[in-house]
Amino acid sequence: MISFAREQGYFNGEDEEFKGAVKEMVDVVKEMIKSVMISEHNEKDSRNTSKREISYREYTRYKAIEIWKEHIMWGVGPSMYGGSLSIKYNSPYYGYNNNFMPIVAAYMKQWGTIDQFWPQVLAELGIIGITLFTIFFISICMMLLSFKKKAQSPEVKKIFDGLIIYFIVILISTAVLSLNLTPVLFSYFAFVGIASGYIIRLS
Repeated sequence: MISFAREQGYFNGEDEEFKGAVKEMVDVVKEMIKSVMISEHNEKDSRNTSKREISYREYTRYKAIEIWKEHIMWGVGPSMYGGSLSIKYNSPYYGYNNNFMPIVAAYMKQWGTIDQFWPQVLAELGIIGITLFTIFFISICMMLLSFKKKAQSPEVKKIFDGLIIYFIVILISTAVLSLNLTPVLFSYFAFVGIASGYIIRLS
């Protein structure tokens, strides 16, 4: 994405510090993802004769892909897998008919989510949902890059640098976390709205 933005003229020689910050942030989040995955509580997989230990995240991700293979294009529908509503209203996909481990179902009721954005979207909304979310995220990135290019003062450009970096962090975190982070999203998009409105008024 950074290479594409450079080709479009969004970055110049003065933005090396920004690009370095992005790369450092990506590396930090990668390490965070690894530690989260390793530290997950392990349970026995009753479907495996070798009794391989499998984490909660790994198991729910596996089941998401299994469900998606049966509903490739459109998924099983919103609030049917992985989210709090699917757990609250006892989605049929957590039943014995789908060989869903009871211990995992118990953890889901306790935590209220599988805490993984993309597997949940894949199971619930299929290829169509994944495609639309990807287009939406790319559109936000391009909008922020465009407003940064239009900004006239270095201070405002730095504000958009911060918004872009933080958005990249949010996107990377969706690899292992849910996107249902209301305080984070509300605060972030409030700042995006303020900064974008400022640029639009100047235009």
